[in-house]
Amino acid sequence: MVPAMATKLDVSFRLDETLTINAVISDPNGSPADLTGMVTSAIKWGISNVKGGPTIASVQLGTGITIVSAIAGTIIVRFEPTDQILIQPGTRYYHECRVVHPTWGTSIQFAGNAQVLESIFETLNA
Repeated sequence: MVPAMATKLDVSFRLDETLTINAVISDPNGSPADLTGMVTSAIKWGISNVKGGPTIASVQLGTGITIVSAIAGTIIVRFEPTDQILIQPGTRYYHECRVVHPTWGTSIQFAGNAQVLESIFETLNA
């Protein structure tokens, strides 16, 4: 089976605020994927300052990504301020979520631009 194409998802957030992404992981047919028994490295989300480049920050299942319902394929990605050390406000980044499923293989589930906005408050990165 060929995994479904990634959904385009652009996000924006203020530096030092938690970026929360609620998502449904889909199988190659577009149906919600069964995530029962997924291992820690099976679901990852990363952010990069170069499209197609290496991640400068990432989270994975168990450390920033939580499965809400394994049967329904729902997850929450949380990019916390403590994960944002190398992120700069006023900069555009790229992000994507990759799933390695034991039944149908590897798929980029969603990807897009990530804009980091400035805040009027002092940031942790200052």
